[in-house]
Order: sequence, then C-alpha cells, then structure tokens
Amino acid sequence: LEGLRPSLVLERMNGFARELEGAPMATLLYAMVDPEEGRLRLASAGHPPPLVIDPSGSAHYAEGRAGSPLGVVPFPSYEESVVALAPGSTVLLYTDGLVERPDASLDEGLDWLRGFAPGVASDPRELCAALIGTRFRDTAPRDDVALLAIHLEPVPVSGLELTLRAEPESLAPMRRAISRWLRAAGASDAETYEFLVACGEACSNAIAHAYPPGEASYVVSARSSDGELEISVRDFGSWRDPRGGSQGRGLRLIEELMDAVEVDKGKAGTVVRMRRRLGAAVGV
Repeated sequence: LEGLRPSLVLERMNGFARELEGAPMATLLYAMVDPEEGRLRLASAGHPPPLVIDPSGSAHYAEGRAGSPLGVVPFPSYEESVVALAPGSTVLLYTDGLVERPDASLDEGLDWLRGFAPGVASDPRELCAALIGTRFRDTAPRDDVALLAIHLEPVPVSGLELTLRAEPESLAPMRRAISRWLRAAGASDAETYEFLVACGEACSNAIAHAYPPGEASYVVSARSSDGELEISVRDFGSWRDPRGGSQGRGLRLIEELMDAVEVDKGKAGTVVRMRRRLGAAVGV
C-alpha cells in the first residue's frame, strides 16, 4: 500500500507481529520483480531462499542474509539482495513444508528441489503441480505447503499483441509492455520515449473518445520488420471528429513523431497504425 522497499516492509511487519496478542512468530520472504529491468529485489525474515531457474535449465538459490523471523526481536535489521533475471527465467518461492521432512535434513530437501525443478516445464502451474505431486506422492505433508512461481516470458521481438480495458488505468501496463518490446527490438532511449508518447496518445484517444460509458476494450499490436517498427491501436467504437480547441492535437503529435501514420475508420471501429524506421532523425 505504501510502495516501500522490501527491507522496510519486513521492519514494519515485525513491529506489527510484536503488537499482536500472544507474540506470534513467522518467517517471511518479500520480493519485488521488475520484468523491464530483469531484476529481483528481496529481503528475508528467516525464510528459505527463492529458487531461480535460468532459461538454460540451470538452477540456483538467490542467497542473501536472512534476518530474524517476524516477532522475535524488537528492532531487527533486514538486508536486501538484488538478483539478475534473464528473459525466460522462472522464480520459485515456497514454504519450508516443501523441503523439510522428518527423515531428511533441510539441506537434502533444498538439494532435491534444486535438482528436480529445472526438469519441469517452465509454466508456473505445471511446475507447482509437479513439485507437490512428486514430493508428496507417497506421504502427506506434515506441515502447510505454499508455492508461488513466476515466469518471465521472453519478449517476442517479431510481434506483440495486448488486449486492454478501455480505462485510464490500462495505460501504465501498456507502456511497460511496449517499452520492453521496443528495447528488445533495438530502439534507443529517445526512440522508445517517442514511440511511447505516440502510442499513449492513440490509446488515450481510444479510451476517451471511442466508447460511451461502460466496459470496453482496445488492442495494441506491435511488429518489427527489417529495422522498421509498427504499432497499431485498434478500438471497437465509433470515430469522432475533432471539436475545436485542443481536440485533434494528439493525432498531429503522433504524425510528428512517426514516419507514417494511417487512420482507418469503419463501422467495426478505428485502427491507428504508426510506423517508424529505427535510426531515423524524427522527433519534436
């Protein structure tokens, strides 16, 4: 809720735990994944480390200093670790019930997990199902078991398509996804910025002008061919001509930022296609 760093979240959670009746104790791993930068930032309150499975199939634990469990000491210190994540990586978080067994040590359980997980499909649901099914095939777990898996899909440089709700809140995830795609396609920082400005204008127009109140969606598509990038924004509403004042300036801005702009209007909706060759000296 407050957008704090993982270490500060753990400090405040520790204070919360110590205020509860009975002084409960719990371990906690708090991690933030930045898919655009390819980073995992985490802090641990006595919790087992996450497992990172690389696209090559090798696996390693994101080791870092584990602070004290929540509720144990009044003013603990929690350190953060930053782990690089390549596109196609999978991150697995788990509770100790997965790796601890009465007939084996914790290290043996961690070794089993590191050896077994890379051989399973990268799909998070399949990975979690396989781990539970294999680990507890013969005996039921003695402790609660929870798993959380995240897979970073490689950016499809050849093409990308997003279907988004026609509401202003959709602009932020649109920009993040298109920004990743532009960088993977070879766009410079300046080109990425200008593409995002143009695409944002087209998406804002679709949200604000294409639909009456109510649920609706629009589609953003991107493709790359021989150094030329094309992004299109398709809505399923009706085109509205500019009504004076500042209306219509968004389209003129898009035309200034791109090599070519096409607007196709029809009964089924409007498509704005924006094309630009990388390296061209275009911009406002």
